[in-house]
Amino acid sequence: MTREEIESVYSRDVLDRNWWGNFPEPLDLLGKDFPKTADIYRLMPVCARIALHMGGELPRIIFSKEGGARMDFNSVVMNPEILSLKVSEQVRAEVFFGQYIHQVGHICYSRGVYEKYRCTLQQKYFIHLIEDRRIEGRIARVYPGYYYYLNAARRMQFTLALLRAEQELKFTDLDDVRYNYLATRVLFPELLEYEVFKTRLLPHRSRLGWIDGLLDTITDYASLEPRQVVELAQQISARFITKDEELPPMFNYYSRVMMNLPLEVEGAPVDIDVKILDDLFLDLSKSLDLVPWADIEEDTKGALKRAGSPVAERYRELDASCGVVDPVLMRRARELAAKIRLNFLTFQAKMNKACVFYEQESGDLDEDELYRVHLNPHIFIEELPAPSALLEVVIMLDLSGSMTDENKLELQLVLSVALALAFEANPDIRFSIYGHRVKQERVEIVRFHEPGKRLEIKKLFSQEGMYVNADGFAIHYATQKFRTTTQNKLLFMISDGTPTAAAGKTDPRVHVREMVREAQRNGVTVLSIGISNFNQSDMYDEFIPYSGPEVTTRLVQWLRRKFAHIADGATF
Repeated sequence: MTREEIESVYSRDVLDRNWWGNFPEPLDLLGKDFPKTADIYRLMPVCARIALHMGGELPRIIFSKEGGARMDFNSVVMNPEILSLKVSEQVRAEVFFGQYIHQVGHICYSRGVYEKYRCTLQQKYFIHLIEDRRIEGRIARVYPGYYYYLNAARRMQFTLALLRAEQELKFTDLDDVRYNYLATRVLFPELLEYEVFKTRLLPHRSRLGWIDGLLDTITDYASLEPRQVVELAQQISARFITKDEELPPMFNYYSRVMMNLPLEVEGAPVDIDVKILDDLFLDLSKSLDLVPWADIEEDTKGALKRAGSPVAERYRELDASCGVVDPVLMRRARELAAKIRLNFLTFQAKMNKACVFYEQESGDLDEDELYRVHLNPHIFIEELPAPSALLEVVIMLDLSGSMTDENKLELQLVLSVALALAFEANPDIRFSIYGHRVKQERVEIVRFHEPGKRLEIKKLFSQEGMYVNADGFAIHYATQKFRTTTQNKLLFMISDGTPTAAAGKTDPRVHVREMVREAQRNGVTVLSIGISNFNQSDMYDEFIPYSGPEVTTRLVQWLRRKFAHIADGATF
């Protein structure tokens, strides 16, 4: 197999984009920062950046040729020979990043998910096979900029599988046929259009129809829930002959292809520098004091729960950077903002009462009053805002790692931009927007907008999810941002789930409830807006549970009731 043969097939655009499911038009998130060389010292900082961007941690890296057979998702497993692949430097780098992003995706979306299910060894292999496709769809949906590299890695595996099929696509028994057909249907259905695959599999098609029956029901792998993946793996396993205790390591044809790569110099030893990458990541984690996401979740719901933790007094404030405005999301936000503004009409009608003042030197002459009061010509009208009708709003955004799943950040982005545009249009509403997450036992506050400053919508488009959630601390912080003289105060808590961190030994949910009550004692109305299905009734008195796109409609309805109530209670 020559370099020209590999690159000739690799250059063909034959992969189906729909294999990844429905995802936005890709943009290169890191752009020119991706090096076009396989130099390990150039790749390393970008790998670190990708890992921190996707999972908020620097994972353990294991260099092994048998990565495809591993059934746990606790580390990044890479074949070091990718960096010696018999292709150009740029293609090597692209394939390397694609494989790396895929492995980090397993840490983000697969790690710890299947431990509660009692699965056999064989079922775990099938789960891993299905996960290989499920997590790629989720990565492309949440991080469309990484699609280019995911496509490069999959295209290389497709290329090598096609070029080697004539000599290496062979089966030992019926289970081997079933497993490889299953792998082909899940990973590379495009290969079933090629003659060599038709010829090798055609004699067995009558025994493989049940696989088609199971897989044809799946329209979007990225939307599969872990329970559905387990059920599918159990159904597949039930049709196999080999007993679990007799099971050897299950290397399908595609994992075998990636274990034996064609190298630029056949038999050349792997560069020793590759082996130090894991050590460097470990050292970097220590120097940055990074706490792995899994450790935070596992250690009694986070390191912040340790008794005596001073985290409540340790807020780290950062200014948000400017992101890239997505025109589609911006249009959705403007439509929602227009609906929200309609609910200000009653509010504004009460807001700007015209009051009559006598003996004034300036103002608008009220001719009606002038005729009524014959002895005093100094009668004027002045606009006087009623203090009881002014409104102050603080919006807190969830920037924890779980927000990267599916389209949660997208929905939060639309909500936050819409609220900002609507509130900005009303001079009688004072508002601020902050994001929050917990990092290194500190609550990190990201300032998107504060009163008195020009609204920069681009900053809201820089939202990223990483680390863990601590809604209780966020509520405590937001409560301090209200002016004591303001009578009407609203706090919007937008979040995708329950908190995982609290001070001392307090349960995180109890901590949130305590902070909500403290806010209420200070005259703050707290509204929780759910970005995913989770029970909020024990924490919040007022909440809008997740209802898909309808959550925006329910928000508008809630605002209408709230503004009407505030306006009716205004006194002059």
